[in-house]
Amino acid sequence: MAKGKKRGADRRRDILAAVEGMVRDRRIHEITLDEVARLARVGKGTIYRHFRDKEDLFFQLTASGHEELCRLVQEMARAGAPLPFPERLRGMCARISDFFLGHRALFRLLGEHEGRLGACGRRFREAFRERRRRLGEAVACVLAEGVEAGFIRPDVPREVLAQFLLGLLRARNQAFGPDPAERPPLKLVADLFLRGAAGGPGNRKRST
Repeated sequence: MAKGKKRGADRRRDILAAVEGMVRDRRIHEITLDEVARLARVGKGTIYRHFRDKEDLFFQLTASGHEELCRLVQEMARAGAPLPFPERLRGMCARISDFFLGHRALFRLLGEHEGRLGACGRRFREAFRERRRRLGEAVACVLAEGVEAGFIRPDVPREVLAQFLLGLLRARNQAFGPDPAERPPLKLVADLFLRGAAGGPGNRKRST
């Protein structure tokens, strides 16, 4: 029984890995389940044993990315705060950014799904929003340390701040191309999040 379950889990991972490889340069509508089965070296019926349909397969792939990123951030939150908060924030930004870059195709697919939420079934919409909420909560746990240390204003909900930070990181990785030299440094992203574009009262142009 346990061995059979392990084989099933391995096949599921093989199917998801095959799809993630295919979406690196293709859109969802361009991929067929026959191609997925061939690349994963499974029968098409095996796909249907693990996923309801093509929509469910692609949703589960994006969900697995969310789950992995959530675990990464949650581990950081549980690890405590051995560094001053600005350094800890930059460390979290680096870990999240590295994850985004290592799974560029996955998060492009995630963006496609997000844009199609209205057309998805209720089950998909609710599950997608729940996973996005959990990721925001994981980031918010780390940001809470910044509130307590006086680096982050306490009057804005931490979950809202978390989504702003995640948005900055997504924009850095998606809007500036794959060349690292083209992307703004992570230190700038963290500083923009903490201090805004003005950089604090001392940097604002004085009125005359």
